[in-house]
Amino acid sequence: MTKCYKYQFNTYISFSSYIHQHSFKLRCVPMSNSIQRLAKSEVGLEPFAHIERTTDFFNNRIITGEITREHDHFAIKSSGLVEMAPYRLRESCHPAYSCFSNLTTPDKAMQEWSESLAPLMNKDDWKRALQIAQWVNLLIKYTPQATDTTTTAAEVLQLKQGVCQDYAHLMIAMCRMNDIAARYVCGFMQGEGVTHAWVEVYYDGCWLAIDPTHNRTIEYGYIKLAQGRDADDCPVNRGVFTGHAIQTTRVEVIVEEI
Repeated sequence: MTKCYKYQFNTYISFSSYIHQHSFKLRCVPMSNSIQRLAKSEVGLEPFAHIERTTDFFNNRIITGEITREHDHFAIKSSGLVEMAPYRLRESCHPAYSCFSNLTTPDKAMQEWSESLAPLMNKDDWKRALQIAQWVNLLIKYTPQATDTTTTAAEVLQLKQGVCQDYAHLMIAMCRMNDIAARYVCGFMQGEGVTHAWVEVYYDGCWLAIDPTHNRTIEYGYIKLAQGRDADDCPVNRGVFTGHAIQTTRVEVIVEEI
């Protein structure tokens, strides 16, 4: 059964002083694939900027541009309609999703934790991935601002705190340690209010999705923006500018089934 969702993504960045020569790269438009069709899309930027659209190595939609004149804020508005089928994505698996990345490389403590759980693990890859998601969910306490975008899975295991990105990184690391291909996904979740991260696991010729933050499998209600080995491959907004300014970011996400 196909369902249709309306999404609205608003990001407002304020700078403490004026900046210029602001170059940016955005991943704010949902992907299109066999389970997700972008039926309508609108993107607005303030200040206005001429943009170019392309895709990256991971097939994520990219918007790039530059604002040369001085400005003290940057607003992004992305909205549209997405038609979604059940979350079973039949695609090939690139070898990169079986290899450790900068944010998912295990350390000795993680290896010992994995070894301690090995006797309890199911032989079936999908059931083993579900077990890993549950263990990660029970281990980590959801704590905003306890981590940042550079926090690794190994550090999350020590802290036992974090947000959705950290749950995803630790689960991906554990999956790869147990010979299960897994990739990081960022996007919009119905009812969440901000951007969200989850995990796709390769099983029986397709990608199935698990949300370790909420310890559940995914069928509907999650709109996929981007995918990669870890969060470094698919940030929603990344930019550089000239000027000495502290930036403050406010994000709002609305997803409604229609």
